[in-house]
Amino acid sequence: MKISFSIIFIFTFFCALNAQGMFIKSPISNVMYRNVENQISIQTNPNDSLGPVSLTSSVSGLRSGGASGKFFTIPTSENQSIRFTVSAKNNKGKVKSNTADYELINIPPVSSYIQFKSFLKLDKTEFKNVKVEAAIPDFVYPISFEVESFELKIPNQKPILIKGNVFPEDVLNKLNKVKVGEHITLQNITCLATEGYFAEDKNFISYNPIVIEIK
Repeated sequence: MKISFSIIFIFTFFCALNAQGMFIKSPISNVMYRNVENQISIQTNPNDSLGPVSLTSSVSGLRSGGASGKFFTIPTSENQSIRFTVSAKNNKGKVKSNTADYELINIPPVSSYIQFKSFLKLDKTEFKNVKVEAAIPDFVYPISFEVESFELKIPNQKPILIKGNVFPEDVLNKLNKVKVGEHITLQNITCLATEGYFAEDKNFISYNPIVIEIK
């Protein structure tokens, strides 16, 4: 089942380049993410009478977004930074150009939860209606994840590998035998990115377990 997580877009863009009448804008000031599609836009001062604008990058992965001044980049380089160069000719034929540098970082870790919590209390009858979900909270770009599997650790038992994001009937029977007040743990939660543009592996492991107290 597809897990969707609502991401709030940041509409206040930061200006990374403000000289020569040309502006490079991105959702986060001075930072771009590796292996995920980053948005870039270029604006020019209409009073400067500049011609078509070109944009180049110090690493591969730059493409036009179709609309004038819109670009996307998926940096896959392990470099620490990426440099963009924007250029255009004015009405006198003189080329104006400038550069902007961004730090390259990895995307934040994936978090897993049930009912938006990583620690919660559930009655045994509630397990048949819960789903294990995953997301990158407050990430600037829209990404959705589908939980593919997880391990269930019941006290004094070996971990049980569960495929999917819900508890199957045979596992529900085991949970009915867990004592009130005991804790079970969901660990090694794997998920697949189902929405968003990635250059490489779309498989992720949640950095946190989910702990549930039986009530």
